[in-house]
Amino acid sequence: EAPYLDLPAHLASLAEKSVKVPAIARSVHILPGLAQRNSRAPDVMRGEETQLLGAAMLRPDLFSAGTAACMPGTHSKWVRLEKERVTGFATFMTGELYNFAASHSILSSMIAANAGFDPADAGFAAAVRDSFTDPASIANRLFSARPARLLGFCQDEAAAPATSGALIGLELAGARAFHEAARQLLLIASGRMAQVYHAAFEAIGLPHEVVDADIAVRAGLHSACINLWPETSARRLGATRA
Repeated sequence: EAPYLDLPAHLASLAEKSVKVPAIARSVHILPGLAQRNSRAPDVMRGEETQLLGAAMLRPDLFSAGTAACMPGTHSKWVRLEKERVTGFATFMTGELYNFAASHSILSSMIAANAGFDPADAGFAAAVRDSFTDPASIANRLFSARPARLLGFCQDEAAAPATSGALIGLELAGARAFHEAARQLLLIASGRMAQVYHAAFEAIGLPHEVVDADIAVRAGLHSACINLWPETSARRLGATRA
C-alpha cells in the first residue's frame, strides 16, 4: 500500500510518490492517497486524487488560483486547490446517510417507491434550498416526509427526492467554506450522480463546470503513466498518431 501524501500536496507528486508492487513480472505502481493531518479536521482520500489529476489534465484552464472541486459519492469530497496544489479537503457522508434512510429508516418503504426520481423534480430542488438555508432543522425535515404522507399532503413518491435533496442541501451548507470562497467550482461526477448534483447546484444558484469523473480517472492514470514511464508513453503516443 502506498503511504498517504500529507497536505499541501501537488497533484504531480502522485506519480513521484507511487509505490512499485514487488514480486510481479510487470511494472505496476500504486498511487498514494492524500492525508489532512489536522487534529481539528482530520481527513483522508484515496482514489479521488486520481480524478483531480485527470481533471487538471483535461481542463487545465479550470485550475486557477482559488479553485474548489466537489466529487460526490457515498462519501462526497470537497477539495480546495491553488492551481494544481491541494491545500485542504472535507468528506461528507451524504450518500451513506441517504442509503441508511432508504434501507433502514422509517422512510425506507416510501423512498423505495421512487428511488430513481427525476433530478428535475420540484420537490428535490425545494428540499435542497430549504436544507441549505436552514441546516439545523435537518433531523426534523427528514422525519416530516412521513407525517406529510400520513396526513395526505403528498404521496410515497415524494419521499425520495425530499430526502435526497435535504441531505445534499445539508452538504452544500457544510461546504460553504469551499464553494463561497472559490473563484472556480468544479463538479467532478458522471452519470446519475452528475445529474443530481448539477440540479442541486442549480437549485441554489451555484455556478460550476462539470468534468466527467469516469473520463477524469482514466486521464489521471494516463498522466501518472506518462510521468512514470515517459519514454514508453512517448513511443505509444507516436505509434497512435502514426
